[in-house]
Amino acid sequence: MRKTFVLIMILALLSSPFTFGNAVQAAAEGNVALGKPASSDSELSGYEAGMAVDAEEWSTNWAANDGSFPHWLEVDLQGSYDLSGATVIWNAWSYINQYTIEVSRDHKVWITVADQSQSVSTEQTQYNAFKMRNISYVRVTVTGINGGKWAAVNDVKIWGVPAGTNAHEPQQGVITSVLPIRLDTEVGKVPELPNVVTAVYGDSGTEDAEVTWDVLQPADYSRPGTITVGGSVSATLLRAVAEVTVTGDSTTPISGFEPVEVATITDVPAVLPSAVKATYEDGSSKQLPVVWNDLSEAQYAVEGVYTITGQVDGTEIQPTAVITVTALVLQSGFIKGADISTLQAVEDAGGKYYDHGVEKDLLDILKSRGVNYIRLRIWNDPEEAGGYNDREHVVELAQRVKAKGFKLLLDFHYSDFWADPGKQNKPGAWVNYSYEELKQAVYDYTHSVMEELKEKGASPDMVQIGNEINGGMLWPDGKSYDQENAFDKLVPLLNSGVQAVRDAQAVGQNIKIMIHLAEGGKNDTFRWFFDELTKRNLDYDVIGASFYPYWSGTLDSLQYNLDDISKRYGKEVIVAETAYPFTLEDADGFENNIARQDQLDGSGFPATVAGQKAEVKTMMNVVSKVPEGKGTGIFYWEPAWIPAAGVGWKVGEGNAWENQAMFDFAGNALPSLDVFKTPVTGEDETPGDNGSEPDPGNGEVDPGTGEVDPGTGEPDPGTVEVAPSPVIVINTGGVNPASTTASTATVVQAEGQLQVKALVGSNGIAKVTLTADELKQAVAKLPDNGKLVITIQPAAGESIGANVEIPLASLLELGKRPQLVIVCGAASITVSTEAGAGIVKDDAKIMTVSLSGATSIPIPQQLSAGTRGYPAYDFHLAVDGVTVNQFNKPGAVVIAMNYSLKPGEKGHQIAVYSISADGKYEYVRDVQYDQAAEQIVFQPRHFSTYAAGYVIDQFTDLNTAGWASQAIETLTARGVVQGTGNGQFVPQGNVTRAEYVSMLLSALQLTTEQGSASFPDVHPESWYYPAVITAGKLGIVQGLAGGDFGPSDFLTREEMAVISCRALKLINEIKADGNGSPVPFKDKNSISPYASEAVTFLEQAGFIKGFGDGSFKPQAHTSRAEAASIVSALMQQ
Repeated sequence: MRKTFVLIMILALLSSPFTFGNAVQAAAEGNVALGKPASSDSELSGYEAGMAVDAEEWSTNWAANDGSFPHWLEVDLQGSYDLSGATVIWNAWSYINQYTIEVSRDHKVWITVADQSQSVSTEQTQYNAFKMRNISYVRVTVTGINGGKWAAVNDVKIWGVPAGTNAHEPQQGVITSVLPIRLDTEVGKVPELPNVVTAVYGDSGTEDAEVTWDVLQPADYSRPGTITVGGSVSATLLRAVAEVTVTGDSTTPISGFEPVEVATITDVPAVLPSAVKATYEDGSSKQLPVVWNDLSEAQYAVEGVYTITGQVDGTEIQPTAVITVTALVLQSGFIKGADISTLQAVEDAGGKYYDHGVEKDLLDILKSRGVNYIRLRIWNDPEEAGGYNDREHVVELAQRVKAKGFKLLLDFHYSDFWADPGKQNKPGAWVNYSYEELKQAVYDYTHSVMEELKEKGASPDMVQIGNEINGGMLWPDGKSYDQENAFDKLVPLLNSGVQAVRDAQAVGQNIKIMIHLAEGGKNDTFRWFFDELTKRNLDYDVIGASFYPYWSGTLDSLQYNLDDISKRYGKEVIVAETAYPFTLEDADGFENNIARQDQLDGSGFPATVAGQKAEVKTMMNVVSKVPEGKGTGIFYWEPAWIPAAGVGWKVGEGNAWENQAMFDFAGNALPSLDVFKTPVTGEDETPGDNGSEPDPGNGEVDPGTGEVDPGTGEPDPGTVEVAPSPVIVINTGGVNPASTTASTATVVQAEGQLQVKALVGSNGIAKVTLTADELKQAVAKLPDNGKLVITIQPAAGESIGANVEIPLASLLELGKRPQLVIVCGAASITVSTEAGAGIVKDDAKIMTVSLSGATSIPIPQQLSAGTRGYPAYDFHLAVDGVTVNQFNKPGAVVIAMNYSLKPGEKGHQIAVYSISADGKYEYVRDVQYDQAAEQIVFQPRHFSTYAAGYVIDQFTDLNTAGWASQAIETLTARGVVQGTGNGQFVPQGNVTRAEYVSMLLSALQLTTEQGSASFPDVHPESWYYPAVITAGKLGIVQGLAGGDFGPSDFLTREEMAVISCRALKLINEIKADGNGSPVPFKDKNSISPYASEAVTFLEQAGFIKGFGDGSFKPQAHTSRAEAASIVSALMQQ
């Protein structure tokens, strides 16, 4: 794993072999492109066009945003220049870069001065000589690169002088060629062909030559496409050629589209083209943008051939795409591995792992999902890691791993801490060793560790000699660059480790040796490195490659590299490290390695649970396609590195990796972990659970989220295994229903579990009526406070919702008051039957719950820019025929609606609002986005129609208070705060007493009809009157001296603390008193006595912090950002 990315320009040291041509520019000439404006048709964030014309040849570059071709890079010389040539320095060295260079005087007619579109050169620096006068623009068009590389240029140098600087001598002699030109025109418009073209003479000099173009007919440019026009050139028999691109729409209608066919594997969405070829009635054709109606995740989970349609603007004819989805079956012995090196540190810090809500040993969870290989790193003396990953810890964990039946890969870093391409530091104990002593130390240490593992019955099955050793190891002695005969020094060190493993293995053992590099998409790096090892006959078995889609290149480049090196060196290849985020959210406030959407641009997967699963399965697919079965496995890097206090990159730091784990922030296994169940030839498809709970099988419902695993088949209801659990599942899917009428349901019993598949009426609603006997059997073993999950699926066709009747009397007779969870389609509703919730009385008989998809809903103005396509449902509840709309207890009713964040969306900006019968809406305050389950979860205050939407970024000034931006965005999405106009929130502005109280009561939804309060300066017609008077009634605020409230007075920080503490005490029914603890701030004597306890309590509870100098500044005014931050925190209580 690369902890610090350092670009190692190894071949920069070998610059002489990488120069194409040896042209010498005139002394007066210079690089006229340096620092000039540059543009491109595509650019990756952080790799903009201007980086190809800056002063940095190696550390910056332009790169296109995808792997397609062609892509162009253009330089505006901002003047007229006489040019002698151009140098292109490619980002991909040892690859074939194919391209053309064009120049222009007017940005209309482009002259091709270099055509390398058929080049086979692998030179990184390529000089192209040409002589052209009065040029203002230069364009490099990349037409292709082998090996799956994307278009990328380190530097473009244009050699020349200002036009007219040197005297021009007219050319004499024979014209040897005429340079082709290119220009554009529009449909129906005569192309503006130039009067002259460029003639090239024997000495490569050029001169303008008059041209007479062949006559074009109107039909030639009446439709989009490309036409070629010839012309006669004066003083030569050579012909001029002009390529004219006709743009625009044909004047005739579209007659159809060229069909599209794509293939993918299950769980990995197909890559669909962004444009389709349209054909017109006049026979012309053109590529047009298309928006596809893509398959759902559930469809991608099942093999099949699917046909989808798309929409193209301007026509009702729909293009079609056929998507073939096939199952991935891995070859026998395929490694489905996980690196869990942080496990012991997480466990010791209190971290726990859960499988469907049940705490389990991590190894048992991984085993149940199909993981068959574990990777552990070993450091010599890891003081900075708190001692973890040292020999003692590794031996202990290796024994646990082996006892669970896993194979083991041991990763020697030969360092006290992280070793990667940017750092390969010697262990402290070895720093002063001579080179010979260092070789012996590698042997002795490796051999000793291997012997101890063998004695403990935990010998590894594979060993890495070094970790990501692109730059060598044990610097400086073993550095692979920056020294003479570098590999003559590195390889003996590697060989010491290899020989120690060979000598320590028992008779009959065959421990494989891996050599591991980072940047798995860089074939040039791998060839350079392993060519050097081959020259020196190093003994090893496996080539390991790290590949992270957001760092390491394209999937095509990975495939090319693995295919090539497996054949070139005859070795097995493994992706030794990969990972992907399931969210961009952060759990501990310590910035994550991947925290922003722009870091994922071009990676090909969304930052979702499904995206994470698709990335891993794609890695499996890439490796499995390596020829001759030499692709033998993958390892996911740190899938269990969940948030745990002090378990970071080094001891005491935060976790920068928790959003790339395969467990959520609370330690619950994510559905993406199921990717390791991908079948392997010759192995059982359902991995053993090693003594842990049996998997309940298809149709299982996660009791924590209501999320359904759709499964892949229909189980025999007589052989369903049910896990011992406080949750009983009534599942209406996955069985063959008997013949019934349209509004009934079929119930099948199987070993204590009720499974029901409902039939759908003509109105699209599935009606389910459960009998008392069925319910009694379902809850017989259910604890009083257990959870009963009922999942509704149609027996045939589709449903838009469900109506479920539940015989409450049968529950109450048994003394059961469980939570009832009804799941239908992409929504669920959880209802508490506890007496304190105020929904189910002791004599209740029947509960009716209905939920159905809603359409034609009104959209609040601030959501209108992006709300279409978000979930909306009608929810209703009745007990004994009486509609229930009042809930006495928080959490009495919880609603969840499935929703996957779109690229760039943030979970805290999801909004939910209720819609009344007259179309009015009201924001819901208690809304959370569950990243792991990909669900919007909220607590309604009443039943009606509820819809979700997204509040787009509204404020342009939040960068002045970045620490509070999420709180401000959250409150905006909940309808609690607004800006000051013109896209401004003014976070540093002061908040008044009235504004803060209004914000607080709105966020916490505090109301009361009891008590009384009045303030002389708070008038009934004022906008803040209801909030201030309610706060007075509740005891949250009191008057100032003299009885006034001071609504327009700026709120001090200590007043903010007192008001907030009283509100917290009210909503949580706690005694918010500071517990007699001393005030923690150095200016505590400045805090008013009435505020001292509140300040202390809120600081201890983590709601407020002091300033950097240790002060609280109690009399300072509260800013709008500070107010938003604490209100947002209180709202989540």
